[in-house]
Order: sequence, then C-alpha cells, then structure tokens
Amino acid sequence: MSDAIKKDGPHTIYSNDQFDVKVTPKIFGGYRMIKTLRNQPLKIIETRDIRLPLSDKAIQKEALSFLEREYPAFDPNHYNIQPV
Repeated sequence: MSDAIKKDGPHTIYSNDQFDVKVTPKIFGGYRMIKTLRNQPLKIIETRDIRLPLSDKAIQKEALSFLEREYPAFDPNHYNIQPV
C-alpha cells in the first residue's frame, strides 16, 4: 500500500490504495477525521472526533492508524447504503 499525504486548505488528506482520511481542524481545538472510499467522498466508512489539541506529528500518527484499520466483513466493491 502506498500512502500519500495531500494538503487542501486547512484539511489534510491521507490516502492509500483503498481509502482516504480527511483531517479537519476544529474551530475550538481538536480534529475531525472522516474515512471514505478512495475518490468517493460521499461514501463515508467511519468518522472520528478528537477533542484534544494534538501536535501535527501526533495527529498524523492517529490519521495513519485510522487509515490502516481493517474491516474484515467489509467489501468495497459491494458498498451500499441501506435505506432506513
């Protein structure tokens, strides 16, 4: 897996072959991480809010571990949002 890091304004996007993790700083401290399918920002897999004022190095470590998290029962080829 090749990891890529891209800055997009205040956002930082970490990517591998399958997923993107977008890290957005919050206004009053902390971060929001949103994990989506690669190049499909509306197919959200997981979100995470961090309310601690972490350093850039610490948030990068958290984002990369969030990016590498595996989901054994998840098949990205058959991803579908079920109606409620």
